[in-house]
Amino acid sequence: MNDWRKLVKQKRFADAEKLMLDDTANVVHGCEVVSRAGFYENWGDAAESKDERKNYYEKARADYYLYASGATGSGEGLQLLMNVERVEKKIARLDKKSLCSRIGLASIVAKVLRRT
Repeated sequence: MNDWRKLVKQKRFADAEKLMLDDTANVVHGCEVVSRAGFYENWGDAAESKDERKNYYEKARADYYLYASGATGSGEGLQLLMNVERVEKKIARLDKKSLCSRIGLASIVAKVLRRT
């Protein structure tokens, strides 16, 4: 294992990414996939722009799905999908904010147009 986890604790995700990918390369199932997913979810939580957050959340969701696909039973699969659902809620909140912003802008424009 390299020092990418130390960089994550320092919120240095960009510096840690290549090391993390090297450390978790060639792994389809297992704790490395969950580590990778958690890395991207945490980076999404720390990202400043909405587009960056969504990008990292989508990467996390893909790895959480990959991990859940290896479940050996329905109970295990449901439990593993909880990670997917958590990240999907984060993505939905980002999309909802975007929609609310557009709706808010539309209502302001409509009020201004009614006044003229």
